[in-house]
Amino acid sequence: MWEGTKSEDHAILQSMAARTILTRDEYHLRVRQNVDALKARLNQPSFSASDKQRDKVLRYFMDRATQVGEACFRISDLQMPLFVLARVLCEDLFTMYWASMSEENASEYSKVALSEMAKMIRHNLKNKRARIRDISSGKDVTAEFLPDLECHVAKKKTIEQIANESGLSKVYDIVYRYDSLEVHGNTFGLSDLKPEMDGIAVAVSAINAFLRVILLVADNKDQPLTADEVLSVLNMRPIPGT
Repeated sequence: MWEGTKSEDHAILQSMAARTILTRDEYHLRVRQNVDALKARLNQPSFSASDKQRDKVLRYFMDRATQVGEACFRISDLQMPLFVLARVLCEDLFTMYWASMSEENASEYSKVALSEMAKMIRHNLKNKRARIRDISSGKDVTAEFLPDLECHVAKKKTIEQIANESGLSKVYDIVYRYDSLEVHGNTFGLSDLKPEMDGIAVAVSAINAFLRVILLVADNKDQPLTADEVLSVLNMRPIPGT
């Protein structure tokens, strides 16, 4: 596993998206190009008219990616939210790439998505924050409904497990873990470690890189990318470790 310091992690993040460091405006231009390309793919019949579960899952994550990309422009001068968006795309990439590998994976993801909704409803019903009533009689049928809800609850893989199974543990350990510090409010005291960095450019470069990979996953859905190809696009193959 990579054992670099926080400063070294920052250096890796800064070089992840491209071999040549670009300006903020140049990164934003590339984000625009990738967002527009994803929108164009979403309109292609191979996605818009497909009934295959894998295509539906890919389409879902492509649509999420276009929205994240658009949001990038609305908060272009805010560093912390940009890192949060980068983390969202990173997690989406893990799941989308894993789902692209097979119809079985895509089907498993679909069940897990339904399961998460079922667990949320179950939790609120059990804690009496919500009730289920019969439309005709108005009777409270929560107790009768709960067993049916349990049928939709399934065991899920963690994001770390998905990243490891997909061969993307480097991305998880270096990018996802770091960006998670921002998401969970755990960067207090770290500002002194990065005075020389343009954090906004780093965050937008990561967003751009993830959008580019998501686009490539979509374009190669019939012959999924290898993990090495994904790492190459992210410029992370040279990093030591598995």
